Amino acid sequence: MYHYQTCGLDNIYLVNGFREIEYDGEIAVSIHDLPGLHQAITYSLINKSEHLSGREFRFLRLEMDLSQAALGKLFGVSDQAIAKWEKEQSSIPTPAELLIRAYAEDKTVSGSGKVAKLIERLAGLGCKDLEKLEFQETDRGWESAIAA
Repeated sequence: MYHYQTCGLDNIYLVNGFREIEYDGEIAVSIHDLPGLHQAITYSLINKSEHLSGREFRFLRLEMDLSQAALGKLFGVSDQAIAKWEKEQSSIPTPAELLIRAYAEDKTVSGSGKVAKLIERLAGLGCKDLEKLEFQETDRGWESAIAA
């Protein structure tokens, strides 16, 4: 069994799917299908019943190739807030944990992109209240009168 810590998590062990290679008197490890392993870890974290640890949150962020600033922008918080969650200096708010699980599922596991695009679009919206919403009935059903 190989204790795989390179991903930043301390509790990952590989039963197989790796090869030990001696190189200049040192033992190096080659992992078969590293992207597949990371996808399996991501899937496991998304579906675990316990809360995510800071390290697990960080793993998901890195798997989506997002900086702390980029994820903070998506979630409406500062990069420092993300850093504190990852270092476990403050607890991860439940909405942020749910969002990262949904975002990671959509970006890395299912690959549909629909949820990720929705979160990205919503993160870009302003906070302006609309004074009046107008709707009209069309042959396609009810629609926004402004969009029509």
